[in-house]
Amino acid sequence: MIKERYDINDYLLCVGEVRPYKNIENIFRALELWSDGPQLAISGKITGEHKAKLENLAQFLENRKPNYLAGLCP
Repeated sequence: MIKERYDINDYLLCVGEVRPYKNIENIFRALELWSDGPQLAISGKITGEHKAKLENLAQFLENRKPNYLAGLCP
């Protein structure tokens, strides 16, 4: 579903509710260093300040490789 909806081939899929202690920010930063690596797709509940923080980080890093905050996927 992620591949068809977002038109991406290689991706790292993180599934589950996103919480600050899971340190998803470091996944964003690690993938930024991996120039030919996969894109990041997150499928799970992301709320509050943490959602805004991840969206800002994704937008900042998107210049080189887009990331997808898919949210809840059926």
